[in-house]
Amino acid sequence: MTQRHGFIFAGAMTLTAVLLSGTADAKNGLETIYQSTAPGDYLTGTHANADGTVFVVTSVGPNGSGQILLLTPSGKTYTPSLIKAFACDIDGGHPSEALVADAAGNVWGMGNGCGGSSDADPQGTLFELVKPQTGGNWTFKIVAQMPASIGNIDISGSGYRSVVFDKAGNLYGLATLGCVAEDGCGKIFKVPAAVLDGSKPKGKVNILYTFPTTSSQPNGMVRDKKGNLFGVEYAGGDTQHLGAVWEVSPPATKGGAWTGVNIHEFCLTQNSGSCDDGYGPTGMPAIDGKGDLFGTTEYDGGSHTGNGTVWTLVPPSGGDWTFGETHVFRDPQGGQCSPTTDYGLYHPQYNTLLDKKGQILTFMEAGGFFNPCGDFQSTIHGALVSTSPVSGGDAIVNNQFAVQQHVSGPYTIFSSPSLMGNTVFGTSAQYYDAGSDTYSAGVVFKITR
Repeated sequence: MTQRHGFIFAGAMTLTAVLLSGTADAKNGLETIYQSTAPGDYLTGTHANADGTVFVVTSVGPNGSGQILLLTPSGKTYTPSLIKAFACDIDGGHPSEALVADAAGNVWGMGNGCGGSSDADPQGTLFELVKPQTGGNWTFKIVAQMPASIGNIDISGSGYRSVVFDKAGNLYGLATLGCVAEDGCGKIFKVPAAVLDGSKPKGKVNILYTFPTTSSQPNGMVRDKKGNLFGVEYAGGDTQHLGAVWEVSPPATKGGAWTGVNIHEFCLTQNSGSCDDGYGPTGMPAIDGKGDLFGTTEYDGGSHTGNGTVWTLVPPSGGDWTFGETHVFRDPQGGQCSPTTDYGLYHPQYNTLLDKKGQILTFMEAGGFFNPCGDFQSTIHGALVSTSPVSGGDAIVNNQFAVQQHVSGPYTIFSSPSLMGNTVFGTSAQYYDAGSDTYSAGVVFKITR
């Protein structure tokens, strides 16, 4: 059962006051820590650093090709500073929302497009945000131009996604492609540690695996202790084409080929036209120390009763992976009306995280109803939900998001969560002020648990 948290309503509070002071109960709630300077410059991702600073990726920036900002905490406020404004030049542009830290605390990401004037030119970049020495500043550094052999990133729906490291310091990346015959639907590549540390700066970027044309929209990438890579396909699968979880594995013998397989395809069984196990897996899955995978589907689940699911896959011990439907966000049909159910929670569509206690964290598109049993049942635009991987029970960590004419706050979650300690960061497409009934540019928010 879901435990509902009380709403915090600040009355006719102005936007400036919200940005400076957060909500009325910031210790256990949601705080707005930064607002975009332009309504059209969307905040597409965050990355929380161990020192308390937060990187923010935006879509436009001063040069029109995206930017990376750094938010530095000072007391109860965060001060923004510009780390990189992309200009679609040799440094690339349009940075991916996924930033990943290495063992030393340096942060890595991918730029998309802008690499040249023809299909034969590089169309992406790998960059590093170098951690400062004591008293210094973070610096931006281009590490590698992506080879044209990866494929045409400019095709609609294509782009460089997340990266992950192994213990030797090698980097693995994922490029989603437009499902053309020569390039497939995506490629996994490896950048050797010698290229990353500069000892062999002109070393080769190696293409390890090409997704077949049935693997529509491969996304997310995590790595287990054996070097296997995992992710999801929103519309992949060989049968129903309603989503799959993929595994790409290193060769069994030296010099052999990397191999890929779908370890689960969604909607192979249906009930009254609904997918029993859900469909449309979204975001990056999470993996624990045992190799268990956790993720979400945006739709269905629960034999025609669901509005999305939390799922798990347990690795085989000689057989197949074991799929489990950890939680179903129930469709509130039949006049259901109770504050102790997840009435109104639906459509998880963001990355999945595991906190220090092993709880599954994800953002929801909508987070229940304001006054669910009364006359006004306005949908809350977002929620952070925690689910137990053991019992499947879920709890709303925070649903203090905007409700028209009721609650001021971030309106429509726009990026996946990032986690540092007990604090979750995210972004919204807009900010809604209930006092004036107006909308303004998106914000970065944090939720302290």
